[in-house]
Amino acid sequence: MVALVSLLSARPQWLGEPVLGGLLRVGDGGLLAAAAVLAHPSLYDRAEVSFWTEFYWPELFLVLLGQLLLMLLFTAAELYAPARVQHRPRRRFLVAYGLTAAGVVGLALLVSLEYPVSRLWLGLWLLLGAGFVFAGRASMAAALRWWSRSGRMVRNTVIVGDYGVARGLAEKMVAAGDPTVRLLGVFHDGRPDHEPADGGTSPFPTGGTREDFLAFVRSAAVDEVVVALPWHADERLSDWLGVLRNVPAEVLVCPPVGAIRAPDPAAGVAVLAGRPLLRIAARPLDGWSYVIKLAEDRLLAAVLVTALAPLMLLIAVAVRLDSPGPVLFRQKRNGFNNKVIEVLKFRTMAAATCQAGDGAFDQARRDDPRITRVGRFLRRTSLDELPQLFNVLGGSMSLIGPRPHAVAHNAQFERVINAYLGRHRVKPGITGWAQVNGHRGETDTREKMELRVQHDLYYIENWSLALDLEILVRTFGVLVSCRNAY
Repeated sequence: MVALVSLLSARPQWLGEPVLGGLLRVGDGGLLAAAAVLAHPSLYDRAEVSFWTEFYWPELFLVLLGQLLLMLLFTAAELYAPARVQHRPRRRFLVAYGLTAAGVVGLALLVSLEYPVSRLWLGLWLLLGAGFVFAGRASMAAALRWWSRSGRMVRNTVIVGDYGVARGLAEKMVAAGDPTVRLLGVFHDGRPDHEPADGGTSPFPTGGTREDFLAFVRSAAVDEVVVALPWHADERLSDWLGVLRNVPAEVLVCPPVGAIRAPDPAAGVAVLAGRPLLRIAARPLDGWSYVIKLAEDRLLAAVLVTALAPLMLLIAVAVRLDSPGPVLFRQKRNGFNNKVIEVLKFRTMAAATCQAGDGAFDQARRDDPRITRVGRFLRRTSLDELPQLFNVLGGSMSLIGPRPHAVAHNAQFERVINAYLGRHRVKPGITGWAQVNGHRGETDTREKMELRVQHDLYYIENWSLALDLEILVRTFGVLVSCRNAY
């Protein structure tokens, strides 16, 4: 039930303070510019005015400097923090905007020494700008309050570790009553200093042991995991961090000292119920990274689907004529957070030998008799993967990321490679860092899969837009060489 609640009221991965602050800055700047444009006709006698031909550079200069000054002063007044926006601090707004207007007027006086600046336009612009920016922020405040009530601004939190220490932290969380934190459960490592109390009498959800946590985190939307252990529990901390490296959530460690408080969190430090927490691992692709990755996937996938539609139609006809059976092959594979997704491919094997991937699974081998004539060409050139562009558009896959494996294949390597599940902290991709470094095709040994996992984890920990573009460029070279593909 807790997992269901967390999924229905999960915080979107993009919805964080950096993105909200950026959107507010863009909104403030845009509204100030809109006010300048609407105030512009006051300069002229006729009703219809061409903005682009009669709005000359001194006014543009003042508008640009006004936007910059507004953002700087609003940042200094902490008016881009979501908590401030929700409470609509009118005094801070009036002071910051008043200083902005004074600064713009002072600049206008300097500019007017060389170029005439209309006082009517300037006054009307600053007056309209105040109304526009205030109205925009009031709208954002209403949206943030609605998101808070619906749980969209809440951090879903799980506490793990020693039951006694974790319980103490959970009790402080409940007593603090922080509306931005939702405690989903407390899980222990089987060696609690105190026996867990009856879950029905606890003021917080009691989840169970480490094994219960692993099952829970695959079905729940968890934003952060707090590790709470006593001093000198180095081995237990190492064990938990080994488990949490496979979880797509921020990982924090709580020191077991109740008197320590952190009123002003520094870099790498978070605060929960007045306690300082050391940030060990960030959530992959959070905030702006998530927005950039999402835009990259959707835009490029849409362009590729449009450009490659004739080729995909020809391939579909060739597959259908070459052997009886469906054109597309649907296989169950593990995606983000190890959830099962359905991946699309052009069928490359005889229909009777295709495997869904949820049971015993035989990988394709060199000279595999199950592969059709057209299928052999499609596999060598990786053209059989093109339908996965629709998986990208649907949101279950990314253009670039760790390659997804069949469910049975996934379960096999999960048992023998400790870091294997860490690949699922991001969406799987059509191509990836491992593939462009020669680790594509059959993974018939543990060593081959370990090399693939190492490259996948490197990609997750070092993601950037530049790295994605490099992988895209190198993918074309890999496709031309056709190595390790059959």
